[in-house]
Amino acid sequence: MQLFQSWFVFSNITSLYLIFLSRPVFFNVAVPKDCFFPAASHCKGEQPASCVTQILGCFRIKWHSFAFYVAMYTGRLTYRNSVIAYQHYGVGNALLVCLHGYGENSNTFGLLAQRLGNTYTVIALDMPFHGSTEWKEPDPFSAAMLWEIITLLNTGRKPISIMGFSMGGRLALTLLQQYPQHIQQLVLLAPDGLHTNPWYWLSTQTRTGNRLFRYTVSHPAWLFALIKLGRFTRLLHPSVCKIAMYYMSAPASRQLLYRRWTCLRLFRPKLAVVKENIRQYQIPVHLVFGRFDNIILSKNGQQFSEGMEQWVSVTLLDAGHQLLKEKNAAFISSLLVA
Repeated sequence: MQLFQSWFVFSNITSLYLIFLSRPVFFNVAVPKDCFFPAASHCKGEQPASCVTQILGCFRIKWHSFAFYVAMYTGRLTYRNSVIAYQHYGVGNALLVCLHGYGENSNTFGLLAQRLGNTYTVIALDMPFHGSTEWKEPDPFSAAMLWEIITLLNTGRKPISIMGFSMGGRLALTLLQQYPQHIQQLVLLAPDGLHTNPWYWLSTQTRTGNRLFRYTVSHPAWLFALIKLGRFTRLLHPSVCKIAMYYMSAPASRQLLYRRWTCLRLFRPKLAVVKENIRQYQIPVHLVFGRFDNIILSKNGQQFSEGMEQWVSVTLLDAGHQLLKEKNAAFISSLLVA
């Protein structure tokens, strides 16, 4: 029995040691050059806890950092006929729900985890037809469905803040329109939804446009010609043409675009209602744009914030459309006040 207990303690200490070595990015770890696994003689005659203390002390790891590591996992929520995949970070007393952009997934927000994990419990969702989510509902995705999913995951009934990037910004604005009394604040990064995209509106909000969209999935030649003409005449920015061709060039990509746009077509924020809710509930909204972004223009944020400066801030970063990069992580994290 004595031998078994000694081996059990040794194996657990070794496991901790290997975890700390292989996952330094998730901790505030400062590893001294002379840090090593303590020899058996160091633990002789001592309680097992003191051996663990030696290792933890050697690596200068705080217990809340260890708890943060333990709280990082990939989850799957059964919702009706579907399975919603998500990333869970942190142990904070407030909940931050993160909504990604088109063609991305919940991993997009991983770079914010270390900075926010002790203040927030961060849940980043994979939207329908994105990431590992298996969407099998016959009806389009709605704000009511999204809010129901958030409520199911918010087991501790924590105060809710929402971060949305690009497409996720449109989803976040729709939630603010319908559930303002439950939302503490919004951080919107290059958000869609502040301006009506005529192509998106035609393709998803009109019967004729949706039929044309479905036809184009199988017969895209006319659209390719139109994109080339737009680039030649400079009516379309080269970066816009590049993105359009990227998502329309392959048959599978076109089919996925049709499914995604059609599935999310009910997220149409009414900006007048959103503004009124911000005023009534005094909800802080932080808008962040890339100075060189040709997809989502900062002028839309400036127009939205007019007369709303008390609650809505607009920041321009020296970046393009993709704002979720390490160089911007510290600033984005600083916008969140729990």
